[in-house]
Amino acid sequence: ALQSKDIRFEQYAKDVYIPLKSKEFKSAVSTRKLHNCGSQCYPIIGKLNFEDITVDHCLQILEPIWETKHELALQTRRFLEAVIARAMVQGLREKPNPALWVNNLKILLPDPKKVHTVKHHARIEPSELPAFWAALWNLDNPKRSRDDIYAFAVMVLTVGRKEEVARGDWQEIDLEKEVWVQPAGKYKSQKEWTVPLTPTVVKLFKAMDPKRKGRIFSSIQGEELGNQLTDLPRSLGFNAVAHGFRATFSRWAKDQQKYSVEVKDLCMKHLEQASTRVCYAPENYIPD
Repeated sequence: ALQSKDIRFEQYAKDVYIPLKSKEFKSAVSTRKLHNCGSQCYPIIGKLNFEDITVDHCLQILEPIWETKHELALQTRRFLEAVIARAMVQGLREKPNPALWVNNLKILLPDPKKVHTVKHHARIEPSELPAFWAALWNLDNPKRSRDDIYAFAVMVLTVGRKEEVARGDWQEIDLEKEVWVQPAGKYKSQKEWTVPLTPTVVKLFKAMDPKRKGRIFSSIQGEELGNQLTDLPRSLGFNAVAHGFRATFSRWAKDQQKYSVEVKDLCMKHLEQASTRVCYAPENYIPD
């Protein structure tokens, strides 16, 4: 076994922390985020053992990206704290954790809420949807030649997230009951969701040979869809990204003035974020 003084931050993060943490993830995307955080740290502390890492080192890592790449900075700070904390439990460091936020870096770095402006996902207006819909289906030539078109259409019509259609499995789809049962923990939510399917979505699924098994949508290369969905609207000339269509739906629902906030939140799977609305359940809005 390696002695404490021989174990460097980069070595430990890549060989120990990230592989173990990755076992908790459902998608390789989360693992890539850890490696991205690590790449911010390695030039500064990668070759240092844990006992030699200081608060100043943490600041050298975080300050250059704190205001310009704030989400990455937050993720990197949490990564730093977690890697060092685990190493401390294993006896690789006796000093306090230099990446702690409270009573530590919080005092030395600007208030995140004051230096960071939230940038919302680019979206189209509800009035632009007919034009977008027409442009989207103009790509379907020859018919059923591109899964990304069908995936995007299903995502919009179910108010879904990109990872839901990218990783959706046929065994989750019940065309007789016209529902998509999304397992707890597979996607973003930690609860199971029963998503009602509109007649148009059912028709789309039936056109895709629902007797197939495994992943519903794939790239032309047979891989999981990713940036193809994110970039598709802009490739059609619309200033929007995939996730922005959830905001388009939210705006549309608000403009209709006939849907309650609870129904809108359920459609967007925001129920777990509204503790005062726990009495509302998805099944209450799905007919038997």
